[in-house]
Amino acid sequence: YLIYAGTLGDNYDVQSIINCAIKVKEHNLDVHIYIAGDGNLRQYVIDSIAHHNLSSTTYLGRINPEELVFYYQKSQLALSTYSKDSTVSMPIKAFDYFAAGLPLLNSLGMDLGEMVKEHKLGMNYEPGNAEDLFDKIIYLRNNIELLKEMKLNCLEIAKQLDESKIYKDYVEFCKNIYTNEI
Repeated sequence: YLIYAGTLGDNYDVQSIINCAIKVKEHNLDVHIYIAGDGNLRQYVIDSIAHHNLSSTTYLGRINPEELVFYYQKSQLALSTYSKDSTVSMPIKAFDYFAAGLPLLNSLGMDLGEMVKEHKLGMNYEPGNAEDLFDKIIYLRNNIELLKEMKLNCLEIAKQLDESKIYKDYVEFCKNIYTNEI
């Protein structure tokens, strides 16, 4: 299972999710895609699922946090799909995915793309390229041990990025600045 949770808008690579879902159907793969969220591309998602009879793709709509956690627990991968023109560097949703132990299929470069690659937190794909996204799904589906390693890496990075640790470190940083200036 894969999950996309977020805005269904023009700055997101929603079309690649749908085109990938079509490829999943064409190849008769045992892969299910959940799409949670809302935005101006909501109707495109609903219509595409119906038009292409994508029985292995479920549009969940806007769901509450408890429901979202349920779908995170059912999933093995998370979709971090942004358009190539996106200026997003580090989306907040990535922290949720890491905390849930969900490796990313990510289209962002910059900070998140580098983190994904450097820490083995999933795989990066070329934005707007559903074929590349599909190939990465197949690759990870066929490399279960790598996927397990990536899940553990996500959980570990989540601990390092936990707000209680970061705020504690930030307070110490501020104290050091203050004491060095006096």
